[in-house]
Amino acid sequence: MGGPTRTTRLPVGGSPFNVARRRAADRAGTAAVAAVFVGVATMAAGTVTSWDWLSSAGPPYVLFHLIGALFLLAAATALVQRQPAVVALLLALVGVFWYVADLRSSTVPAVFALGFVLAYLPYAGLAHVALAAPFGRLWNRVDVAVVSCAYATAVGSQWVRLVVDDPPMPWYWSDSQPNTAAARTGSALAIVLTIIAAVRFVGRYRAAARGVRRPSATIWSIFAAASILWAATELASLLSADQRVQNALVIGAAALTGTAPAIYLASVTRSSWGSRRLAPLLTPGDRTGPAAMQHALAVALGDPGLRVAFRGPDGALLDVKDRPVPVHSPSEVVTPVLVRGEELAVLVHDPALATDPRFVASIVDVAALALENARLVALQREQLVELRASRRRLVEATDAERRRLERNLHDGVQQSLLGVLVLLNLAAETRTRAPAEGDALLARAAHEVSTALGEVQDLSRGVFPRVLTEQGLAGAVEVLAERSPVPVVVHVDDRRWPPELEVAGYFVISEGLANVLKHAEATVVVVNVTGSACELVVSVTDDGRGGAHPGSGTGLVGLRDRVGAVGGILEVSDARPSGTVVTARIPRVAAAEASR
Repeated sequence: MGGPTRTTRLPVGGSPFNVARRRAADRAGTAAVAAVFVGVATMAAGTVTSWDWLSSAGPPYVLFHLIGALFLLAAATALVQRQPAVVALLLALVGVFWYVADLRSSTVPAVFALGFVLAYLPYAGLAHVALAAPFGRLWNRVDVAVVSCAYATAVGSQWVRLVVDDPPMPWYWSDSQPNTAAARTGSALAIVLTIIAAVRFVGRYRAAARGVRRPSATIWSIFAAASILWAATELASLLSADQRVQNALVIGAAALTGTAPAIYLASVTRSSWGSRRLAPLLTPGDRTGPAAMQHALAVALGDPGLRVAFRGPDGALLDVKDRPVPVHSPSEVVTPVLVRGEELAVLVHDPALATDPRFVASIVDVAALALENARLVALQREQLVELRASRRRLVEATDAERRRLERNLHDGVQQSLLGVLVLLNLAAETRTRAPAEGDALLARAAHEVSTALGEVQDLSRGVFPRVLTEQGLAGAVEVLAERSPVPVVVHVDDRRWPPELEVAGYFVISEGLANVLKHAEATVVVVNVTGSACELVVSVTDDGRGGAHPGSGTGLVGLRDRVGAVGGILEVSDARPSGTVVTARIPRVAAAEASR
């Protein structure tokens, strides 16, 4: 499978490496903006200088003149669409050089000399743009050498011609010019460099990774074909071919070259449209699924093979359909999608994309936001489902408790009171004729009243303990501990909390102790009550068999529902060396609102 996987971590803001790159990009962006303005000014100057020739030349020559404007427009668009600043700078420089060449039409010696010497710089700039595509950087020393020789030859050969040949002013490229030795030497060097550049274009295409080859193939193909035409143009000049043939070749090569910035403009527009395809991912809904995100990211990054993967339990990568993701190195790179240092997912993509970290970082940021949105939406849905289930259980528990109270009142207190009523009626009837028997009946009635009173007290204690109101949580917990068959160690501050906190804490402890008696098989229980005026923290720890879980039984489920009903959080964990710890955290504000 080709070696270890490479993981690319995008530079974190503030690191020296990232700061240096950001500053370099800012400088390139500033230079590109300046170059666009200089290009517009140069276009105006070149147009004014060559106006007499343009006004008399045919439409093909006017279109040739406007090709430089396409490069300036492409540069401005690259800046607006936040493409790499170096690319915008190179495009703008080609536009500047294109119109500097028009200064050869001037009759002012200094202006003419400047335009003549720099006349071939546009073609060196074209080679630079093509070899630096798509991210604006030359990839190896061979490309650097080719571009350096192209610039040196473009300026050097024309300087020699200016000094040796003393060309006439003004100079129009469509007119027949003397084919001097210096001109032939310049043409020969241009042919060699153009052929080398064309070979490099083809080599770059064959060596490029999938993610770079697809968006750059058309540009490289155009430049390779244009290089052949430019070489044919120089060959025609070298052989002193008919001027009309030379002009046709120049116009054809220029027209083909002009399609490059036009195609770049179209690709940038498509890229911007692809980036806008990411916007729906930031809107919660079904469109934020992993499959939709993978498609949108692939479109935005121009890498149809891009995959969104997630780490499985064993650390292996799984795709959006939970299938293993094979990663081949060095043909693919893994870029993590991080949110607050936590890896939510990874992007498996073409390694060429990592050469433009700012662009990839912006897309990864959107992916992180979308994943975080999807996670929060899923969490919200899960909480909503749990809330509805909790409310249903609370309603059911309340109804069951009402039925229990009604049954206890009917079977216990009501029957006792009916018995008292019968005894009182009998005592009234028999007291006149048998006072002793009537007194006995009254005594029995008094006993039944005492029994009913005890039953009422037992029922009221389950509904709301009076001791909690009179002595606070500490006193109420002590009463619970005294009644518990299992020894209970109580650690409670002898202080008063807000009533809503004390009520919630009391029933947590009461039900917690009941669960211990039913399920834990414990020998001792420890109750801790701590907190502040804003929060109450209650824990019930036993040394029983452990293994308790909120979903394993109705006791803990009911306890969780009760704590959740007052805005608290219930935590269940294993104690050491055995047993269970049940902890409830109840905020004051939430408990107060729930008690209203």
